[in-house]
Amino acid sequence: MIALLQVCYYPIQITHGDSRLIHFSTMLVFFLIVMLAIIRRNSIVIQIKQLIKNKKQILFLLFIMLLCFVFYYKTEISLRTDDLTFYVPYISGNIHTEHLTVYNVQYDYQGYYHFIASIIFLLEKLNTIRFNYDYLPIGAITWIMAILFYFLLTEIMIDIYNIMNKNTDNHRLNLFLLLILVIYNFSFAWYLSQPYYGNTMRRINVILLIPLCGIISKDHNLKITALVSLLFGSLISFTSTGFFFSAMIIYCLLLYFMNSKSKNYIEQIALISIFPAIFMVLFIKSKLISIFVILLYLVYFVFKIFHILPYIEKYLNKFSAYFFIGVPMLFTIVPFLPFYVKRKFNSGSFELENYNFFDPHAFESVPNYLNFSVYNVSSFIRNFFFLLIWLAVIYFLYNSYKKSKLSFLPFYLFTMFLTFFNPLVFQFVADNITNVVYFRIYDLIFNSFTLFALFYYLIKDLKKPMLIGVLLLIFVINELTFNPVWWSIFSKKDEDFNPLYHTSNKEIEVLEEFTEKFLSPSDKPIIIASQIYSTESLTTANLKNTIKNFADLDGMIKFNDFDHQFQRVFYRRSPAVEDIGADYLKACEFAKEKDVEYVILDAQYNWELETGIGYCGEKLFEMHNYRIFKMHYDWLKE
Repeated sequence: MIALLQVCYYPIQITHGDSRLIHFSTMLVFFLIVMLAIIRRNSIVIQIKQLIKNKKQILFLLFIMLLCFVFYYKTEISLRTDDLTFYVPYISGNIHTEHLTVYNVQYDYQGYYHFIASIIFLLEKLNTIRFNYDYLPIGAITWIMAILFYFLLTEIMIDIYNIMNKNTDNHRLNLFLLLILVIYNFSFAWYLSQPYYGNTMRRINVILLIPLCGIISKDHNLKITALVSLLFGSLISFTSTGFFFSAMIIYCLLLYFMNSKSKNYIEQIALISIFPAIFMVLFIKSKLISIFVILLYLVYFVFKIFHILPYIEKYLNKFSAYFFIGVPMLFTIVPFLPFYVKRKFNSGSFELENYNFFDPHAFESVPNYLNFSVYNVSSFIRNFFFLLIWLAVIYFLYNSYKKSKLSFLPFYLFTMFLTFFNPLVFQFVADNITNVVYFRIYDLIFNSFTLFALFYYLIKDLKKPMLIGVLLLIFVINELTFNPVWWSIFSKKDEDFNPLYHTSNKEIEVLEEFTEKFLSPSDKPIIIASQIYSTESLTTANLKNTIKNFADLDGMIKFNDFDHQFQRVFYRRSPAVEDIGADYLKACEFAKEKDVEYVILDAQYNWELETGIGYCGEKLFEMHNYRIFKMHYDWLKE
């Protein structure tokens, strides 16, 4: 559905159109899907009856989902997290706007977040028209997609178990591995703290895509190929990382077709490449790239009409080895050429010094299986788990390559390691393909599907496979200790903690007081400068916050254009933040330029800014550690 929505969203996103067009497109696609379901109701009823027969798996699904809900309910999310303070206001800002919010081309075409904005818009309308319930956008943002994520994750784990049962003999071992991987999923912080986040959702896509690519590598099934194409579309809609993920997976699949001397595969590659091709044109914004992509597809259609594609495939098959070896060699050699300029990498909050393949950083709860550092008992045990994983990879690839015909999964893994994931190609791939998020390639190699397969083939032929299975169980339980979210779940919460919204009630109470006593309902957004993180999501009032709570400290310090100076002055200070040298006496001047009507300050650490605001700000009230000011620019001397 997300991919279909993305098709409808592209014209609106390109033209930065009215958010109402986004909402209309969402309702239209949803309506069409419901109509299609009604038409196909007999087939759907039969499939539901088949699913209901497997009561044990349904109970397992419900139990794991219930566990996820309980843990998630008790998780305290820091709205200060850089990604959250970007995406949550981004969603809120696109609920009611004449022009879609524009930040950066890599974010502007992520339709997933526009879809969430449409859901909140629908909830608002239902609340206005018929229902009467209290809710805040943060609740809809964090819970609706979280429920979907936990359902999909658990259902996919069960599907992997069923696939392995269908293709292997040791069903008891498969059941034990299912238990192990379900526990292992609880070691990923994002699964428990940010399940609604696009970069968390991307992992669902990857787990689905790899086995489906394995199917179309053997069977030229048009329906499954179309499904794969839509999954690539939704992957890119979830995150811009989906673009290079798609490119890497498609490259591996193309190379597999070429190496296995397949026929009639260019049509499949052309179909599954549609969404990555569209995003490449939009992302790079180059006329040459646009012309290249259009010409490429025109040539494809001409060759298809005149039956030239079989000759092209024959040529590609003949030279597959040159691609297989030549591309990684090119990636290795180019960075050493005298004209090559290596780039610097910034994590978003700080610059990474000497960023390399063995960098110990573990971002976004992506485990770094190359980090063998020892600093306590848990890290010592973890090293054996990592060694077991690499042993499973080596064993799986070695045994697969002894077979006369190589299946897609081992070929895919070997190609990923050879072409994209090794220290020799790191510099080129990070510089030109992935940027600082190189570590996300781990998701393409080590995910629930691949780990299930790797562990199965490692221990299935052992005399006592369950012994290694028990060791694996100990290892994954040990991994839970590295998830910082568990501390949040079991720690004693402050009395003002709101589990429904995963945040403090203090900020909600401040905004309630402000909006109810000092604002009147308005279709036009009220422009504020608020130091409450993700302000727009904590109120139903139509507010537009001019402060970017996500921290680009380097940009604020290095650049002196108006916007960076404004953010430098109004940035929320705290003891953990370095002094960024702002000219606070210009606060009124900057606020006036931005048409700010009200200012909400964290009074604990921002007294210098409060001094600057005092020249044009009337303090309306003070609550908790916040002070609210109404701006009077007529107080300023000309």
